[in-house]
Amino acid sequence: MNKDVRESLAIGIDLGGTNLRVGVVNHRGIILNSLKHPTLAHEGKDKVIDRIADLLEEALETSKTSSKEIRGICIGAPGFLDIRRGLIRESPNLSGWKDVALKDEITKRTSLTSVFLQNDANVYTFGEWWKGAGNGYNSIVGITLGTGVGGGLILDKKIWSGEDGMAGEIGHMIVEPSGLRCKCGRSGCLESYSSGTAIIRRTIMALKRGENSSLKEKIKGDFNVITPKMVFEEAQGGDGLSREMLTDAGRYLGIAISSLMNILNVRRFVIGGRVAGAGDIILQPAMQEVRKRAINVPEEEKCIVQATLGDDAGIIGAAGVVLQGEK
Repeated sequence: MNKDVRESLAIGIDLGGTNLRVGVVNHRGIILNSLKHPTLAHEGKDKVIDRIADLLEEALETSKTSSKEIRGICIGAPGFLDIRRGLIRESPNLSGWKDVALKDEITKRTSLTSVFLQNDANVYTFGEWWKGAGNGYNSIVGITLGTGVGGGLILDKKIWSGEDGMAGEIGHMIVEPSGLRCKCGRSGCLESYSSGTAIIRRTIMALKRGENSSLKEKIKGDFNVITPKMVFEEAQGGDGLSREMLTDAGRYLGIAISSLMNILNVRRFVIGGRVAGAGDIILQPAMQEVRKRAINVPEEEKCIVQATLGDDAGIIGAAGVVLQGEK
């Protein structure tokens, strides 16, 4: 590995409820080495933090990098964070994590001292802005469609975290007043219509109402086997109900994006997560809704695009937060 490629390095950590990924990244956004391990959150926070520390040391060793060569590390974590203090206040994806001083705990356990914490949706969005589908724009909005709906804001080339780190809760924008109840306790949130969980829930509701669908034969009466991927596959095969569920998810996504576009004057919305894998079945209805509702939409510009970095977005984005001077 030549000296030029290694002149500026950072470590990005993607801490998820299911998997933990650690990567050494250079100033060009190239992952030099990455490791992946199940988070095993059920074992408790201390064991997970120990696992992060072990993977950090292993990443340094296997990439033949000393801690002195690392400018810093950034951890992208889910939940409600106190970014300034490096604290996870609470995380639905990490059971039992409440007021966890993750920055301090990692510093204690490793030879690395420049440790930062950032919201996982923010680092995903930063990665897509730096090296992915948002590259070349001053401002973008990132939206992840998975179990829930996450969001991140890059405004004028910087992460916008809000007054206390809570900005970007796009999943809890109200898109249907008096609509379906969300797990947050409110009604009509985007997450209740465009997340993977919502697609499953709404599909089951429709089937229980007696609506016709090829899914009936597929599931043989067991609603628990329905997944967003199954709905997507049936939609591709011509099933009307499945296509309707995905079209609705896209339409509600478009309603949310229209409001964001009108408020922020951002022209690039990068959509990632497993549900976004449905592609145009969701994204075309979203764009149609935007053209109906948003005030200023350039005809020639593709405003809504799929993310391009895949599972690497979290690592690249977290490292980029350090390398691009966000920290």
